[in-house]
Amino acid sequence: MKKALASIFFLFWALSTFAEEKAYPAIIEKLGTMVPLDKIHFFDESGNKRTLKEFGNDKPIVLALAFFKCKSICGPFLNGVGEYVDENKGSMQPGKDFVLLTISIDGNEKPDLAVDKKKSQFDAMRNKRPGEAWQFLTGDKENIAQLTDLIGFKFVEYIDEFGGKDFRHKSGIIILSQEGKVVRYLEGDGDM
Repeated sequence: MKKALASIFFLFWALSTFAEEKAYPAIIEKLGTMVPLDKIHFFDESGNKRTLKEFGNDKPIVLALAFFKCKSICGPFLNGVGEYVDENKGSMQPGKDFVLLTISIDGNEKPDLAVDKKKSQFDAMRNKRPGEAWQFLTGDKENIAQLTDLIGFKFVEYIDEFGGKDFRHKSGIIILSQEGKVVRYLEGDGDM
């Protein structure tokens, strides 16, 4: 009986530990939070360091955060964003009415990887868009942490089963006003 109870306890402990390890951090909505656009810097695809204010160009900013080297569902998430950019012919056009920025959450990813990711996304489009319609950015850990803390985008870095670095996070779009105010969250169904 003691062995059976010990086995059940161990199984319960192992399952709860596994569940905690696989937990995905939430996106915590922080509507109304002001992001200091002139104080947070990222690198464009050419390696130029610019503020979010400069990227925003006095337009609302739509943020899609991802991990460019992701082997999970960051790709499908960005493909969904790409489909919107490709097929949207309505009144709201990226690059014209708002700025669409995909920002890597990995401070080790560099502009050359952003170029590759952007190229693969744009190559898949039927309707060609200007490059400024959708920009892919990289940054250092401090600026990434500052932005993600302000907008409530939580993620956890971990080592995958193959020994490579990966991140757990929810998928979603966060919209900022042209002044940097967090005004909307559109959370996806999947976890990454």
